[in-house]
This record gives sequence, C-alpha cells and structure tokens, in this order.
Amino acid sequence: MKSLIITPTYPPMEGRDVHAIYKRLRMFVHTLSEMSDCVTMLHFVEPGAPELEQDSRQLDHAQSDYWGTSVRVKLVVKRKQPIPWWQHLRSPFSILSRPRFFPYVGDDQVAAIVSELEERPDLVLAHRITAIAPLFRIKHNDVPVFFDLDDVEHKVKIRSSLASGTMLSKLFNLIQVPGIYFGERKAASIAELTFVCSELDRRYLDRLGWREKVQSIPNALPIPQNVASQPPTAPVVLFLGNYEYPPNAMAAERLISNIWPRIINARPTACLTIAGNRPDLIPAYHRQVAGVEYTGVVDDLGRLYQRSRVICCPISIAGGTRVKLVEAAGYAKPMVSTAIGAEGLGMTDNVEILIRDSDDGIADACSQLIDDAELCARLGSAAREKAMATYDVVHAKRKIRDLIAQRVPGRS
Repeated sequence: MKSLIITPTYPPMEGRDVHAIYKRLRMFVHTLSEMSDCVTMLHFVEPGAPELEQDSRQLDHAQSDYWGTSVRVKLVVKRKQPIPWWQHLRSPFSILSRPRFFPYVGDDQVAAIVSELEERPDLVLAHRITAIAPLFRIKHNDVPVFFDLDDVEHKVKIRSSLASGTMLSKLFNLIQVPGIYFGERKAASIAELTFVCSELDRRYLDRLGWREKVQSIPNALPIPQNVASQPPTAPVVLFLGNYEYPPNAMAAERLISNIWPRIINARPTACLTIAGNRPDLIPAYHRQVAGVEYTGVVDDLGRLYQRSRVICCPISIAGGTRVKLVEAAGYAKPMVSTAIGAEGLGMTDNVEILIRDSDDGIADACSQLIDDAELCARLGSAAREKAMATYDVVHAKRKIRDLIAQRVPGRS
C-alpha cells in the first residue's frame, strides 16, 4: 500500500518544529506508516528554499529521522506571482482567489500533485484546507482522499472578526467567512472523510448538514508513563505556545500585561515562564516585566512541566482544541483556562481544570493553585485520567486506521 500526504508545512526540523500542527500531523504519519509500505510527504516550499538544493536521499533520511518512521519527500515550489485584480473580486466566495491560498493552486502546483497521483497511491491525506485546495482544480481523481480540517476555520474566522477593533474591520473580516465556508464544504465533498479535532466541532458540522462524512480525531499525544504525584513547590506559572500564531501571542500579551501583575502583587516570589517559538512577537517581550522569563523553544518538555506548578491558558480567540492543555493534562498539571481555551476538551470546571474568563478570575485561580498543593494534586490527577481515557495517541491511531480501512478496500 502507498500513501500520499499533502501538507502546506515546510519539511520540519528537529528541535525547531515542535508545535501542535506537527504533533497532530505526526499522529497521521505514524498511522499511515503502519498501514503502508511507502509514505510520500509532499511539502510546499518557497522559491529558493534551501531544501531544494539538498540531495533527495539526505532529505528523505532527515525527514524520516524527524518523524521516527520512513518517508519519501517531494517538494513543490509555491507560486509567487501577484494575484490578478479580477481574482480579488471573486475572493469573498472562492478561497482559490485569496492571498493565503493563491500560492498553492497555480498550474505548476496542480501539475505536481497530478504527477504524484499518477503514481497510483492507494490514498491521499490532505493536511489542512490549504493542502486540499489544489485538488479543487483536478477534474478526475479516483484516489480516495481523506481531509484533516482540524480546526473549523470559518468558525474561527467569525470569532476573530467579532473581536476586531472597529466596525469596518469587523465587516471586512466577516465578508471573508462565506468563501471559507464554501471552501470547507467543497473540500468535504471530494473527501471520503473529513477529520476535525473535537466532538464539539463534529456536532457543529453535523447541524450544518455534513453528517456522516465528518469524524472527530482528537489532538492525541503519547501519555507519559510516570509523572510526579505532587506539584513542585516553586511558584512557577507556565504558558506554552508558538507565538507566530496570533491567538497565542495575544494570550501571552494578556497574561503578561493584565493577569500577571495581579498575581505577582500578591505572590512576589512567583515566576511566569513564557515558552515557545518567537516570543519577540509578543508586545510585552520588549518591556522589562518583573518575574517573567522567556525560554524560546524547549527541547525537554517533560522537564519544563516538571518545574511548573500551574499551567495558564488565557486564549480568547481560537478553534479546535488546545494541544498545550492536552499535553499538560498528560503530565498531571493543574490548569487554568478560559472557556474558549478549554472548548472541546470535555473537561469539567473544578474537576479537571479551573475555567475562568476575566483577568481577575484567572489571576485568582492561579494564585489559589500556587497556595494549595492539595487542589493542585486533585486537579492534576483528574486531568491525567481524562487524558489517558480520551487523548492517548494509541486510541486515536486505532480509530484513524479503522476509519480508513473501511473506505480503502482490502486495507487494515
């Protein structure tokens, strides 16, 4: 069996690309590798990308090392030409005419995918909507396509639009919602199955008429076998994310500027750790804020969680589920999150997590956990039980394998 994975991501690098998008993709790569004799990863890259000059065997070897399983790599150069003016007129209703998608759907990009389809893979996994968009232009394809939508993007766009500052910016962003929705529907129509990351999103799409063609595959992770039963005594609050993703940068800014002063005024010895890629994109990074440290990308997440007493997630705009909270739950860490941050996780307030939405509420909850080791242990233990039951990657991979096997005859 041969599998083709189309992804808009660059070929990832060990130690750099450790964020949620790669963790979810890894789950699919490993599942298809277990089902297939050959997995081909088709990545889109910028013109002049250094990977284009790399020996193909070396690239295959490096990527196989990263994923922990054997893969072949194909590179497709993104289109760089400007969008014609008349295409902008279509953009409210067609994602193919939008700046985000335009680089992926040119003649050369479509031809590269057609060339891979002519190699007769048994199935295609399109990772995110930008990866499936080129297939809109392919008229005849009899290879089964599976589509990992992950987050429901039109829902995220509605939320971010309503959070925009001015009425004009709200309207400008809301105008873009129909095109995203129609694009998602088109993608689902050409796919055997569409995967989303939570039952909440699956039920939402079910109400919109998507029905049995949508299945939820959680953002699952390997659950650590052994974790500390008692929280560390040091009053360390942790926020972890990729700050190239604007909702993470906004959440970190809110935490540093609005929430953290309330905590440190009452707990002067407390420390806030901001971990993850590109902290320089957080406005507060360029100020000296007492008690705040920036670690950048952390290789040893186990050690990072081990030294952190409280995990705080003040996300206000997002979709899907927060991998950072699933990960923290696996390490039995007590968590404080907004309702949107915890959305879709199936965790109950005051049982597995503390859900607070106001700055004062989040600060008070973090302070309470800094002071109360027993509460930390109770919440952390319950969160870990939830993670083991719902978010263990072993269960998620089994579900993916069964769903694909039902639709690709003779495969299991």
